[in-house]
Amino acid sequence: MILNPWSQPQAPKAFRSAIRPVAVRFDHQRSSSDGGAVPVVIAVRALGLTAAFADCLRDGRQPSKVLHSLAHRLRQRIYGLACGYEDCNDAGRLGGDPMFELPLGREPLQGRDLPSRPTLSRFENAVIADALSAMSAVLAGCVVRRQHERRPETSIVELHFDPAQVDRQLALFNGSCDTHGYLPLVGVVHFDDERERHLVAALLRSGTAAAAEGLLPLLREFFPRATLRLRLDAGLQGDELLAYCEREGLEYVVCMQRNAVPERRAAPLRAAVEARRALGGTPGTDPGGEAAAAGSGPLHGQFVYRAGRWSRARRVIVKADVREFPGRAPQWNPRYVVTNAGGSPQLLYERIHCLRGDVENRVKELEHGMRMDRASCSSFAANQFRVLLAAAAYVIMQELRWQARDTPLRKRRVDGLRLGLLKLGARVAATAKRIVLHVPRMAPFRDAWVVVARGLGAVPR
Repeated sequence: MILNPWSQPQAPKAFRSAIRPVAVRFDHQRSSSDGGAVPVVIAVRALGLTAAFADCLRDGRQPSKVLHSLAHRLRQRIYGLACGYEDCNDAGRLGGDPMFELPLGREPLQGRDLPSRPTLSRFENAVIADALSAMSAVLAGCVVRRQHERRPETSIVELHFDPAQVDRQLALFNGSCDTHGYLPLVGVVHFDDERERHLVAALLRSGTAAAAEGLLPLLREFFPRATLRLRLDAGLQGDELLAYCEREGLEYVVCMQRNAVPERRAAPLRAAVEARRALGGTPGTDPGGEAAAAGSGPLHGQFVYRAGRWSRARRVIVKADVREFPGRAPQWNPRYVVTNAGGSPQLLYERIHCLRGDVENRVKELEHGMRMDRASCSSFAANQFRVLLAAAAYVIMQELRWQARDTPLRKRRVDGLRLGLLKLGARVAATAKRIVLHVPRMAPFRDAWVVVARGLGAVPR
């Protein structure tokens, strides 16, 4: 292909004959556009996720006829998801890429091609439910053990399960979302000495109690001195889960849906907010003395409430506020949170409850960066398996982001981190002693890449 951008009529006249045409040929077999992905290979082996996942699976094939082991296919899928190739169809386009031979421990220039799309499709649809449960436990254990190595003394460990809608085959109608789809639960753990929320669970099936029960013993084993706290959205709370948290000594801060009874209990706060608005936003308190004003912002209060299906009364925090829109009447906008934690209502709402917004960013990264919502198989188990593979790839990317915590990439999302670290054109050369990747000298984030590689154990030569 010959390109001559200077021959166009709009190009400067002096350039039309001075600049030579540009020839483009796709003929270099020893190069890759993912030359910077070596840290992914190291992180996969350091965390041991693929080996542990493979131990959860059963291979019913005849060993003499097996070309690609379970571990090889797992590594290919997780490595591909980390590099931005979320679909099995990408295997047909990347079968001979030398950089995708490295995770499988093969010779990058002379090894056989990677597993094909049909091979990977059969692999995903052969997973059974028992294996998926074991892999979920492996994922949580891997993350918790990794973080335990870094922070043996932790005061607060927070768990958050957030729903993320997925609209795919065999998904049932969900009344709260008013559409057909799955409702995955994404669980993260937050340690109070850092900004990152670490993914520990990604479940396509419903039921938050089962996820919490499987994770709490593991957290208590590694963080015996930590305060464990659970945060949930309104659609996930229920008496069974709240009672479980109370029996196990787990703090919870859970959203609660609006209904007539809390609205009546919050009536004094509403009157105080409206009175303050009538005075031009002057700070004040509610008549019962349960709320404190913060400038012209909302008022916070509390009351004891027992829902019809609850086994006991519980503390409810309320944020009373009125939303104003141009050209529209003011709208009453309360928020209710049920909790067993101590502290003032304003502190609990603003410093603990409102931080759940950052967890929603983790859900967005999983959906848009790792394409966790690509649940296009007809089998529910295969879709759950895809979710777990995306979660494992995301754990790998979180490990890279943690290693890049002192670089300009520390706040990058998954797609930005992938672009800065992994997407480097490389020429692959092999000698008798080593494999050499020749990457551009002017790579934009060269220094950050070196920091990440050294953090994972690379030795400068």
